Amino acid sequence: MFKIAFKKGYKYQLENDFLVPTSVLPPQHIDTYYIQFKTNGDLLLAKGYAWDGPSGAPDVPSFMRASLVHDALYQLMRNDYLDRDVYRKPADKLMRQMCIQDGMNPLLAGIAFGFVRAFGEPHTRVASKKELLFAP
Repeated sequence: MFKIAFKKGYKYQLENDFLVPTSVLPPQHIDTYYIQFKTNGDLLLAKGYAWDGPSGAPDVPSFMRASLVHDALYQLMRNDYLDRDVYRKPADKLMRQMCIQDGMNPLLAGIAFGFVRAFGEPHTRVASKKELLFAP
Protein backbone atom coordinates (compact mmCIF):
# COMPACT_ATOMS: atom_id res chain seq x y z
CA MET A 1 0.00 0.00 0.00
CA PHE A 2 1.22 3.49 -0.82
CA LYS A 3 1.17 6.17 1.86
CA ILE A 4 0.81 9.91 1.54
CA ALA A 5 2.80 12.38 3.62
CA PHE A 6 1.18 15.72 4.45
CA LYS A 7 1.07 18.59 6.92
CA LYS A 8 -2.02 20.28 8.29
CA GLY A 9 -2.60 23.78 9.61
CA TYR A 10 -2.47 25.80 6.41
CA LYS A 11 -5.46 27.84 5.26
CA TYR A 12 -4.17 29.60 2.15
CA GLN A 13 -2.08 28.77 -0.87
CA LEU A 14 -0.57 31.14 -3.43
CA GLU A 15 -1.98 30.86 -6.92
CA ASN A 16 0.94 32.75 -8.47
CA ASP A 17 4.53 33.50 -7.64
CA PHE A 18 4.80 36.56 -5.38
CA LEU A 19 7.82 38.87 -5.34
CA VAL A 20 8.13 41.58 -2.70
CA PRO A 21 11.09 43.82 -1.94
CA THR A 22 11.79 43.96 1.80
CA SER A 23 14.04 45.93 4.12
CA VAL A 24 15.21 42.66 5.66
CA LEU A 25 18.60 41.65 4.25
CA PRO A 26 19.73 38.04 4.69
CA PRO A 27 23.46 37.35 5.02
CA GLN A 28 23.41 35.10 1.94
CA HIS A 29 20.98 34.06 -0.79
CA ILE A 30 18.46 31.51 0.51
CA ASP A 31 16.86 29.12 -1.94
CA THR A 32 14.28 26.57 -0.78
CA TYR A 33 11.56 24.82 -2.74
CA TYR A 34 9.01 27.59 -2.12
CA ILE A 35 11.09 30.51 -0.85
CA GLN A 36 13.92 32.48 -2.44
CA PHE A 37 15.36 35.31 -0.38
CA LYS A 38 18.03 37.44 -2.02
CA THR A 39 20.70 39.46 -0.22
CA ASN A 40 19.14 42.67 -1.58
CA GLY A 41 15.95 41.86 0.40
CA ASP A 42 13.85 40.56 -2.51
CA LEU A 43 11.61 37.77 -1.25
CA LEU A 44 10.10 35.44 -3.85
CA LEU A 45 7.40 33.02 -2.73
CA ALA A 46 6.56 30.37 -5.30
CA LYS A 47 3.12 29.41 -6.53
CA GLY A 48 1.76 26.80 -4.13
CA TYR A 49 3.36 28.30 -1.01
CA ALA A 50 0.96 27.70 1.90
CA TRP A 51 0.47 29.74 5.05
CA ASP A 52 -2.11 30.05 7.82
CA GLY A 53 -3.03 33.72 7.52
CA PRO A 54 -2.93 36.14 10.45
CA SER A 55 -2.58 34.01 13.58
CA GLY A 56 -4.99 35.07 16.30
CA ALA A 57 -6.43 37.91 14.22
CA PRO A 58 -9.18 38.25 11.62
CA ASP A 59 -8.26 37.33 8.05
CA VAL A 60 -8.83 40.80 6.65
CA PRO A 61 -7.35 42.11 3.37
CA SER A 62 -5.07 44.59 5.17
CA PHE A 63 -3.39 41.71 7.03
CA MET A 64 -3.11 38.99 4.37
CA ARG A 65 0.02 40.13 2.50
CA ALA A 66 1.80 40.93 5.78
CA SER A 67 0.86 37.53 7.23
CA LEU A 68 2.19 35.80 4.13
CA VAL A 69 5.58 37.53 4.25
CA HIS A 70 5.82 37.25 8.05
CA ASP A 71 5.04 33.52 7.97
CA ALA A 72 7.69 32.94 5.30
CA LEU A 73 10.34 34.81 7.29
CA TYR A 74 9.45 32.92 10.48
CA GLN A 75 9.63 29.66 8.50
CA LEU A 76 13.16 30.56 7.42
CA MET A 77 14.02 31.11 11.10
CA ARG A 78 12.42 27.79 12.12
CA ASN A 79 14.48 26.02 9.50
CA ASP A 80 17.72 27.74 10.57
CA TYR A 81 18.20 29.76 7.40
CA LEU A 82 17.92 33.00 9.38
CA ASP A 83 19.17 33.71 12.90
CA ARG A 84 16.05 34.42 15.00
CA ASP A 85 18.01 36.70 17.35
CA VAL A 86 18.94 38.95 14.42
CA TYR A 87 15.93 38.70 12.09
CA ARG A 88 12.85 38.30 14.28
CA LYS A 89 12.38 41.96 15.19
CA PRO A 90 12.96 43.22 11.61
CA ALA A 91 10.42 40.64 10.38
CA ASP A 92 7.90 41.84 12.96
CA LYS A 93 8.49 45.49 12.04
CA LEU A 94 8.04 44.63 8.35
CA MET A 95 4.72 42.97 9.18
CA ARG A 96 3.50 46.16 10.91
CA GLN A 97 4.71 48.32 8.01
CA MET A 98 2.97 46.14 5.41
CA CYS A 99 -0.29 46.16 7.39
CA ILE A 100 -0.27 49.96 7.40
CA GLN A 101 0.64 50.10 3.68
CA ASP A 102 -2.31 47.82 2.95
CA GLY A 103 -4.79 50.05 4.80
CA MET A 104 -4.81 48.83 8.39
CA ASN A 105 -5.29 51.48 11.05
CA PRO A 106 -1.80 52.23 12.47
CA LEU A 107 -3.07 51.65 16.01
CA LEU A 108 -4.32 48.17 15.09
CA ALA A 109 -1.07 47.45 13.26
CA GLY A 110 0.78 48.47 16.43
CA ILE A 111 -1.36 46.09 18.49
CA ALA A 112 -0.63 43.26 16.05
CA PHE A 113 3.07 44.12 16.29
CA GLY A 114 2.84 43.97 20.10
CA PHE A 115 1.24 40.54 19.95
CA VAL A 116 3.90 39.05 17.67
CA ARG A 117 6.61 40.61 19.84
CA ALA A 118 5.03 39.11 22.97
CA PHE A 119 4.00 35.70 21.64
CA GLY A 120 5.77 35.04 18.33
CA GLU A 121 9.19 33.86 19.49
CA PRO A 122 8.27 30.16 19.95
CA HIS A 123 7.16 30.06 16.29
CA THR A 124 10.73 30.80 15.19
CA ARG A 125 12.03 27.63 16.83
CA VAL A 126 12.57 24.24 15.20
CA ALA A 127 10.19 22.67 17.74
CA SER A 128 7.27 24.58 16.18
CA LYS A 129 7.68 22.98 12.74
CA LYS A 130 4.47 21.43 11.50
CA GLU A 131 4.39 17.71 12.10
CA LEU A 132 4.67 15.41 9.11
CA LEU A 133 1.63 13.10 9.02
CA PHE A 134 1.01 9.91 7.06
CA ALA A 135 -2.03 8.07 5.77
CA PRO A 136 -3.26 5.46 5.68
